[in-house]
Amino acid sequence: MACRGFLPLTFVEARLAEVRRLLDDDSLTEAVTTERLDSVPGYEIWAETYDNPGNAAFALDEPLLEEILDELPPGDALDAACGTGRYTRILAGCGHRVIGVDS
Repeated sequence: MACRGFLPLTFVEARLAEVRRLLDDDSLTEAVTTERLDSVPGYEIWAETYDNPGNAAFALDEPLLEEILDELPPGDALDAACGTGRYTRILAGCGHRVIGVDS
C-alpha cells in the first residue's frame, strides 16, 4: 500500500527496470556521442540551462511536489544534491527551514 502522495513500490521498481533496460540497449547510443564527466564539471554544463522556463521536467515534478508539501507542516528540510536550488526555493516558499547541500 502506498502512502498518500507517494508512488507504490511496484511502480518505482518497474520504472527503474525500464531505465536499466534502456541503459543496456546499445542500439540507443549509436546516433549519440557522449563523453563521461565527473559530477561537478558535468553539472556545471547542465546547470547553464536547467532552470530555464522551457525545462519540461518542471511541469512533471512540481505538481507532485506541491501536493506532497501541502500535506506537511513546515519544518526542517534537507535538499540533498540541491544543484541550482530549485527545490530549496520551493521548500522555503512553503515555510520550511531548508539546508541545501551539493558537491
